[in-house]
Amino acid sequence: MGRIVALILAGGTGERMGSGTPKQLLDLAGKPVIIHTLLNFEHSAKISDIIVVSNPGIVTRVAEEAERYGVSKLRDIVPGGATRQASSRIGVRNCPEDTDIILIHDAVRPLAGPGLIDDIVCGAISDGACIPAVAVKDTMVESSGDYIGNVPDRGRMMSVQTPQGFRRDLIQEAHMSAEKGGIKDATDDSCLVLAMGAKVRIARGDERNLKITGPVDLALAGCLLAKN
Repeated sequence: MGRIVALILAGGTGERMGSGTPKQLLDLAGKPVIIHTLLNFEHSAKISDIIVVSNPGIVTRVAEEAERYGVSKLRDIVPGGATRQASSRIGVRNCPEDTDIILIHDAVRPLAGPGLIDDIVCGAISDGACIPAVAVKDTMVESSGDYIGNVPDRGRMMSVQTPQGFRRDLIQEAHMSAEKGGIKDATDDSCLVLAMGAKVRIARGDERNLKITGPVDLALAGCLLAKN
């Protein structure tokens, strides 16, 4: 297998966190959140290169922090787009020509372990597209205004995580197909692959692989890191 690139999406502004600092730069156990994320891929033997697609206003800061903490696999930091989908498309286009597999990951998921990364790489190699997901624990409902519209079968529901792994040619085609089809604001790359009729394998996710969206998530991530 050739080059495997970790594409880290770091375009958030921290609006939902309620702070003036983007979530990816908040302190987590003495390091910025994004550094924990980058080091997870830095330490993976399967990852050849790391590319960060960043909030344009923090490109220099991310570069400085990555150098400070010795992220040697960092190949480039490029400004992101107006949406997650646009940032992902920019990142895919900036991967080296000889890239075989791309892992697309949220910068604010700092607890993706080596086993999870390995599983997603293997799934992407074997099936072309692979995502991690965990079973939901709560009853799920579809709303209809202020009322319950439908209660789907919880046994079939899963919560999707990142990193999501794809053959480069497949995710490139998915983004081009989405553009032609008028899909502009997808919140998930696997949705684009599904939209063009391709299959996506589901791998077992990790409940510790949380996404930091608010203060409670940040505190929980700190507790989990302290136990490692």
